[in-house]
Amino acid sequence: MSPDAAPAAAPGAARRDPNIFISVVAGAASAVLILSWGSTLEAVRSEPLTFLAFVALTVALQASSIEVYNRGTTSFGSVGVLAVGFTFGAGPAMATAVLMGLTTLVLRRGRVNRGVFDAAQFALAAGAGAAAYTALAGFGVPPLVDA
Repeated sequence: MSPDAAPAAAPGAARRDPNIFISVVAGAASAVLILSWGSTLEAVRSEPLTFLAFVALTVALQASSIEVYNRGTTSFGSVGVLAVGFTFGAGPAMATAVLMGLTTLVLRRGRVNRGVFDAAQFALAAGAGAAAYTALAGFGVPPLVDA
């Protein structure tokens, strides 16, 4: 074996770099956020106080996470994001979800790549949930609660 040759790695020892996957997810979320930016601005302009109340509630729910058996945490911020999506649409829900991801990053003092991934996957999930709600409403699915 020559001195220039690198030692062979044991099978399974090489770890894949997650940043490529994080970049793809963040890129997809960014693209959808840009496409829905107009509806987000319209929601903020039409009912700014209501929108800010929903966002504040969502951030508060996200900030009050609960530790689960020393294996991670869970929070109820997604309930607020879905409420924003049901009330204002997919774009505002996605923007609120990004703020929720940034809240998680700041409070946990985590790594930036994990924070970017959290914000992106929260945004994509919020957009999908709001879009599914809108699609079901278009089919005439009766509401669960009469207003």
